[in-house]
Amino acid sequence: MTDDLRAQLAGIDLLFFDGTLWRDDEMVTAGLGTKTGLRMGHMSLSGQDGGIAALAGVDVGRRVAIRRSPHH
Repeated sequence: MTDDLRAQLAGIDLLFFDGTLWRDDEMVTAGLGTKTGLRMGHMSLSGQDGGIAALAGVDVGRRVAIRRSPHH
C-alpha cells in the first residue's frame, strides 16, 4: 500500500478488496504451495502490514473483501 494509492482511495464510496489470503503463509500451511502470498503479489488481510491495517486510516465509505477459500 503506497501513500499515492491511499490518496486515490480517499473519499470513495465503495472499495472491493482482494481478500484471497487471510495470512501471508496460508497457502504454505494448507499444503497448497511453497510461495507466500506476498511472494505471489498478494496482500493478506491480517497482520500489521495486511489490507485491513493498510486501509484503516483511509476515508472509504464501505470496504468489501472478496475472499475465496484456497481449499476450493
